[in-house]
Amino acid sequence: MNNYINFLSQAYTYKHEWWRYLLFILPFIPVIFLLYQGLCLLITLILGEGAEFYNALYYSVLDDTPSVYVMSRLLVHVITFITVIMLFLLVHRGRAIQLINSGSKVRWNRMFCAVGLFIVCYALQIAISFVIDPDTSGMEIVFKAKEFFPYLALLLILLPFQVSFEEIMLRSYLNQSLVLLCKYPLINFVVSSAVFAALHYGDLQMAESYAVLMLSMFMFGVFMCIIMLLDDGIELCLGIHFINNLLGFILIEREGKRMSAIFKMSEEAEVYGYLDVLSEICFYAVLLFIFTKIYHWDWRRLLGKIEKPVIIGAE
Repeated sequence: MNNYINFLSQAYTYKHEWWRYLLFILPFIPVIFLLYQGLCLLITLILGEGAEFYNALYYSVLDDTPSVYVMSRLLVHVITFITVIMLFLLVHRGRAIQLINSGSKVRWNRMFCAVGLFIVCYALQIAISFVIDPDTSGMEIVFKAKEFFPYLALLLILLPFQVSFEEIMLRSYLNQSLVLLCKYPLINFVVSSAVFAALHYGDLQMAESYAVLMLSMFMFGVFMCIIMLLDDGIELCLGIHFINNLLGFILIEREGKRMSAIFKMSEEAEVYGYLDVLSEICFYAVLLFIFTKIYHWDWRRLLGKIEKPVIIGAE
């Protein structure tokens, strides 16, 4: 791989002594807890609620309405996002854009392209599935406008924080950090994708087994890492991750979750298995093919080696 500054090699351009990574990780969880406590207290005071509401919000057990369910599950990511940016700036003395791409500004058009293309491909996939198997007996419409639109509004506000935190922490910061230990990105992608999968173990109720869930999340992580490397940034990843999560919240209502989705599947039809993972992999392959045509990606970069960049003017 050419010896110039690309997205992953930026790990060499900000302060990267080993103790800085320790200083980044150790206070991460305590800082999140402290800031989240403050945020929950502020919301409790604004709403005029008492200690019972505060405890329920803090421990994410509020689920009496879809909107409150979303707030209790995603509100913490406002804090995780702020924390990861704050620690990066303070500990590594880097610039926030270095966690997004190797340029000087965010490529917003790529995010919107990813969202649009994902929706089109997803709609085509559903249409093809319906043609192959037109039986919809396992699905019913449960749309309730009064609940749905406040629920959707909160998702549009809070999901960007969740998605941004996961992409910046696991796709950007972790992969850039691993480059300092191993210069071959494909090896690092296995590690970061395994961490990504492990952090989603709590979603077991949507799959038939941990093996299926872990495989699905791992493949999604690898898919996003490939995009990140080939596109030299995470804007496409942010767009895809956002629309994927949004559709997951609003399309199908899951058992045991207080959601306000458009459809609900029977318990039998909802079981998620290995064939669904295979379908996802095919879907990712189509997206990669289209993105390659649009952005003229060089796939040889996947087999390349991330070298320490030559910084002009450096001593």
